[in-house]
Amino acid sequence: MTHVEQVAAIPAAPDGAGMARPMPVLVLVGGAKGVDEQALETLAAVLRDVVVPCVERHGAAAVDGGTDSGVMRMLGRARAGHEFPLVGVAAEKTVRVPGGGPVIDDAADLEPHHTHLVLVPGDTWGDESRWLADVADELNALERFMAERVKAERLRSACFRFLSRTGRYAPATPPRPP
Repeated sequence: MTHVEQVAAIPAAPDGAGMARPMPVLVLVGGAKGVDEQALETLAAVLRDVVVPCVERHGAAAVDGGTDSGVMRMLGRARAGHEFPLVGVAAEKTVRVPGGGPVIDDAADLEPHHTHLVLVPGDTWGDESRWLADVADELNALERFMAERVKAERLRSACFRFLSRTGRYAPATPPRPP
């Protein structure tokens, strides 16, 4: 677990955790509140059968909010038994951390399959959003963006081919990165 107080401290977080850089990064955000059970089961299957194998095969990391709820819980559970880094980024007062300080009333537990946790300042849901993007940028090392874009394109193509072969929710054409 790493605690950062300033954006300038983010580059030290992956170093302190022994994470190699640059690497492709998948950022997953969103909750599951109000989503029906069938949709949740489908999403869990896509994460387990498509996303996680693609992330691992391409030497990528995944970054999310790190909580034991919604999409983050699904990704953490799908990652169990795999080796890629799964980094949770959470506002310090929105999550219950063993030995941690006071938290907000609706604080969440941490998802146990995450390999790394970066705690950032904040006491409101959403305070972690900017920091989450900064952590992903640091792992991906944006100054090497063009080299990594080739890897990202391969990852996108591999996932699309898998989806097309299995008939699972493949778009008519693979989406292009911006």
